[in-house]
Amino acid sequence: MAILGLAWAAVGVLSGHMYVAMLFHFDGRSALCVSAAILAGATALAIQATRPSGPDDPDVWNGWTRTLGWATLACTLLACAIESGEWLGLLRDTDGGIGFLSTEALRDLCTSPHLARWLAPLRPGLERWTAIGAGAGLVWALVWRLWTRKEPTPHGPGMVISLVLVAPAVACGTLLGVGSLVSGGPTPDPSDGEDDYRALLAFTQSATLLGLFITACLFESLRQAVLRVTGRSPGT
Repeated sequence: MAILGLAWAAVGVLSGHMYVAMLFHFDGRSALCVSAAILAGATALAIQATRPSGPDDPDVWNGWTRTLGWATLACTLLACAIESGEWLGLLRDTDGGIGFLSTEALRDLCTSPHLARWLAPLRPGLERWTAIGAGAGLVWALVWRLWTRKEPTPHGPGMVISLVLVAPAVACGTLLGVGSLVSGGPTPDPSDGEDDYRALLAFTQSATLLGLFITACLFESLRQAVLRVTGRSPGT
């Protein structure tokens, strides 16, 4: 989780655009503030996960965690204030040009011709299996809910089937994002300006990072669910 946060914060700093929950879009100065908030939060998580266990260490590291938590809150509130000020016309608007990388460097950041050549023939199949898996997962969830008439349990075979359907779909969708980035980024609309293209690149990078994280979580959940169904301990 901490690594995801650091990479996600880097997207905002480098591109000047930040997408939160893939719904809320910040650009310019507010994007840098949101990136700083995510960076502080990710650092706090990293401290909690890796802190030493000496007798005097907990108070020190808990103090750092609280400080970073306040920094996360302050940067988030500042980003919201900047967005409100720009929307009301009280502050001058800024866009993704404030990012640390040029548009060309941002586009080439993840480019890999070798990986692009490997993924290009797989694109039609990835698109097909993403749609099939997502549709099958939705149908199974509805059938399961209507058939059993009760809330799904994380220990039953129904959950295993759900994960078997959804996890490959998310993985294929994530590979589509990877394929887009390594081949030079998504194709912009002819009517889009340069900042619109930077925002599209940032969205694709953020969505791909989120997809990688969700894919890892789904496959780990699938592994644990299979172990429970087969009567084995998830820790083995």
